[in-house]
Amino acid sequence: MDLNLAAVVFMGGFVLAILAAALVLAFRPEGGTVAISAAGRPAPEPTGRRDEILLGGETDALGTPSGRVQAVLVQPATLEIQALALSRGAGLLEDQLAPADAILAADGQTVYLAETWTPAVPEEAAGAVSLRLGAAVLGADRKRLGKLQVVCFDRESKVVTALAVAGSRDGSSLRLVPVERVQGAGPNRIVTAVPAAEWATLQPYASDRTIRQAVLDQLAADPVLKPFLPSLGVDVRDQQVRLGGYVSEPAQAERVAALAGAVPGVLQVEQQIVSDDDLARAVSQAIGQDPATAAARVQVRSRFGRVEVGGSAPDAQTVRAIEDVAIRVPGVQAVHNLTMVRAGSPS
Repeated sequence: MDLNLAAVVFMGGFVLAILAAALVLAFRPEGGTVAISAAGRPAPEPTGRRDEILLGGETDALGTPSGRVQAVLVQPATLEIQALALSRGAGLLEDQLAPADAILAADGQTVYLAETWTPAVPEEAAGAVSLRLGAAVLGADRKRLGKLQVVCFDRESKVVTALAVAGSRDGSSLRLVPVERVQGAGPNRIVTAVPAAEWATLQPYASDRTIRQAVLDQLAADPVLKPFLPSLGVDVRDQQVRLGGYVSEPAQAERVAALAGAVPGVLQVEQQIVSDDDLARAVSQAIGQDPATAAARVQVRSRFGRVEVGGSAPDAQTVRAIEDVAIRVPGVQAVHNLTMVRAGSPS
């Protein structure tokens, strides 16, 4: 009886030792990670625009939802995406691999897939590193920085360029970890060369789609700028905002730029908005300086790129030239020429 008890105790201790070893391996920072070849090297040269895969986000094939992204499988030697691990419906288990060539675009919320594609088999992604939803991201001192949320990649080459991480202290604060500062990755953890003290110096992240919508929402909420919303253009690329379109006064254009620059995640604002006042002045100057129209006496009004020119000219040829000169001024969309030949002048 004592012998049996001793055997049970021995076997129980043996099992506990195995479990303890497994737990140590699972939770130590380097355990289960694969080295990333880009660590310490310059960032890959982008060949196209940056796209962003939201882990846990939806995929869409020609308007039809086709699953949620649970992980991005990446070749550690080249950093190229091999496949996406998808789960369909509300399930959490991965049941399909979408090959990299099926990815058309990803905007930080949805991954857009080709209309038809053949699922990859596990052997095709052999050796790939799994960048998984919620993986713990560790710093150089092995302190936890946060959780993996977004994988950024170059659209043309499908090469991963950065990881967006939700900070441990503030889950809503996302920052970009450049791929060259990633040392290793595994299913449950990613090891980086970023000291925890440098976390606040990393580039803040927001998807281009999120930034654009935030700018539009701010414009719509501003009583001064809301009337100009249909005439304004907002384009966002890699967190840089380009503003175009028309307003009435230069001060309104500056107000739009200031509003856009205050949106979280915006890195730079390029302001190319045209004001009615500036455009009317530019057209008037162009008519006055061009030899073919300098003899005309005109008044110019502008509204959202549509220019109206009125006044008089010495002859019909000058009247016709006014329209040609005005339409060449940058920002002019259309010209309404009301200029008349002066009384007593040759027609």
